[in-house]
This record gives sequence, C-alpha cells and structure tokens, in this order.
Amino acid sequence: MVFCEGTGSVMNDGFGGLPQWCSLFLFNGWVLNTPIKFAFALLGTLLMAIASEVLRVYRVRWDRECCDSLFKDMFLSVVYGIHMINAYFLMLLIMLYDSYFLITIITGLTIGHFVARRMQQRERRRHGYESLPPATARSINPSGISVEPVGTPVAAGTPCCR
Repeated sequence: MVFCEGTGSVMNDGFGGLPQWCSLFLFNGWVLNTPIKFAFALLGTLLMAIASEVLRVYRVRWDRECCDSLFKDMFLSVVYGIHMINAYFLMLLIMLYDSYFLITIITGLTIGHFVARRMQQRERRRHGYESLPPATARSINPSGISVEPVGTPVAAGTPCCR
C-alpha cells in the first residue's frame, strides 16, 4: 500500500483526510511520504504548538524578574524572534489544509494554554498575588494603542499575537 504520491506539496484542496499526494513539512526535501515521517511530523507540530504558549509565558516572566539592561533587552528580543518564527511555522502548517495537522495544532495550543495558565497561577501564588485575576483589562493611551501596566499578569493568547 502506498502512503502518498509525489515529491511534496503544500496547500491541499481543503481540509479532509490524508491527501493523495505527499505533504511537504516546512522545508524542501522534508516530504512526508511514509507513515513514520507523518507521525513524527505530527509529534513535532504538537511540541511546536505547546512551545508557542510556554515561550510567551516565559518571555513575560523574564521581563518582570530582572533589572533593565541591554543584555536583557537583547535576550528578550532573540526569544521573541524565536517565538514568532515558531508561530509562523505553525501558520504554514495550518496552510497544508490537512485535518491531522489542524487538530494537532489546536490540541498543542490547548495543552500549551493549560500549562501556561498553571505556570501563571503558581507564579501568582509564589509571589502572593492570589487575589489578582489571571488577566486585567487593558487601558488605551492617547495614541490609541492598547497597553498593559508593567507586572500585570498576561492572559494566554494566540501564538501570533503575543
């Protein structure tokens, strides 16, 4: 039995079951032409989605914990870049229009959101912030940009927006 045919494709004809042609996983040459490759790609995708939410929480935590310095700003900028690359890779995987990848990404983001919330709750308890809600209302400054006060617990969001 043949798993799929072709040298790799992106953007299938829509969400459904396994495509007839082989999917291309992010880079040329990463063709998912066997069930084992497909399973490992799904596992990697799940871990990428979980990492997206966890990275967001750690970025906020690291920003609050340390004093302001050039090194800290450079480090947080690099972590932000890694987070955004990961988020865009997840977007590209959604654009395969493969139901298995869609379900895996949603599951990973959900697990990551759960882990992130647990981390935030533990952090609030450790610092005595039990009375604070997980997220606070944002304020709008005169330029119309939404801002949050420094040190405000941040609610989980989509991978591309935090």
